[in-house]
Amino acid sequence: MKLKLTPAEHKNVRMAAAEREMTIADFLRESVLSCAGVAVEKYYQRELSPKRPRRSSPDDE
Repeated sequence: MKLKLTPAEHKNVRMAAAEREMTIADFLRESVLSCAGVAVEKYYQRELSPKRPRRSSPDDE
């Protein structure tokens, strides 16, 4: 996967990876997988939650 980062974004990623003692590639991989996990969890919570009946509004009549 290729990412286009601005010089400032690249510097932030490089510094964050160094702080966590990881390579930039490992840091980005972990970040992407973490974000994907959160998104999938939100999806399943939304899809598996009981659906509330839609209230009719005065405009519907």
